[in-house]
Amino acid sequence: MLKLLSNCYLKKTSYIFKKIYFLSKAGVLKSMIRMWLLALVPLCSFGQAGPMPIRPNMPLDSLAYAVLAAPYDSQRVMANTWLIHRLEDTLSLAKSYSLDFEALRSISRLRSKDDRFQIWTWQLPRKGGRFDHFGFIIMPDEDENRLVSLVDTVKSYELPHYQQLSPDNWYGAIYYSIETVKAKGREYYVLLGFDQNDLVERRKLIEVVSFAGKNDRMIRFGERFFDVSEFQGMKMERAPYRLFMRYGAERTAMLRWDKKEEQILMDHLVPDDASMKSMYRFYGPDFSYDALVFKKGKWNLELGTEFQSDINSPIRPPDKERGLPPPNK
Repeated sequence: MLKLLSNCYLKKTSYIFKKIYFLSKAGVLKSMIRMWLLALVPLCSFGQAGPMPIRPNMPLDSLAYAVLAAPYDSQRVMANTWLIHRLEDTLSLAKSYSLDFEALRSISRLRSKDDRFQIWTWQLPRKGGRFDHFGFIIMPDEDENRLVSLVDTVKSYELPHYQQLSPDNWYGAIYYSIETVKAKGREYYVLLGFDQNDLVERRKLIEVVSFAGKNDRMIRFGERFFDVSEFQGMKMERAPYRLFMRYGAERTAMLRWDKKEEQILMDHLVPDDASMKSMYRFYGPDFSYDALVFKKGKWNLELGTEFQSDINSPIRPPDKERGLPPPNK
């Protein structure tokens, strides 16, 4: 059906272009309109049935968009390959560290408050509804920035609660929040992330990244900072290195940093029915909230936390005559 519509569209477009061409030859149209016609031709070629052209010299924002939006898996993979090469060349330049790259809206770009590093992450949609993740840690230098690639290799049914990971062995996610905490005389960086995962289950995670060694050469993901025995329906066998929220793909779940209280706020997740325990595709919020509070070098879980939205929306009594709220005065 789409092919038929596309062919009809092309035939009509071709007819219109021919009419315009002959008019222009006759001198009816001015040179400006001829230039407009030439500019429009390549745009119309995208309406044809066929692969979207991916070129290595495309603007960075176009490549990043193609990684998400190209219609075929092979195109998205190709766009992602070129995007990685282009980012490696660009982000290694010392002057790039101070740029905001605002046009790259499909890539999450976080910077630590102490300006020690940036972390960039994005996702690549694949066949079958799964997602691969990619990223860089960027550390500034006067001559050339140090780039560390994040390699998404830790994807299995058993989540890596009890493993300390590395950039070469990374649980892939899109990080959307970063905060700094101090413990044991060192700085640790708490990351909140989202993993779209697959067609039935979504995941959010609380990750910790730290640096060690000369010139911060050693990068670790995960720390035993979580003093929890059970979290969002999952029992912890021992102190975990990171925490996960798992819920149905058709649900949403809040996980965010609370600046006012300096804590991590989240929805409390429960199954639709008690018989569905540990079947996380049936989990969702129950309209109560939990919090992780950092005390004495540990994140402690507090259940049933009161949460007040930043949105101020006062409720007015109805107007008896019309059944509508009275007008503002």
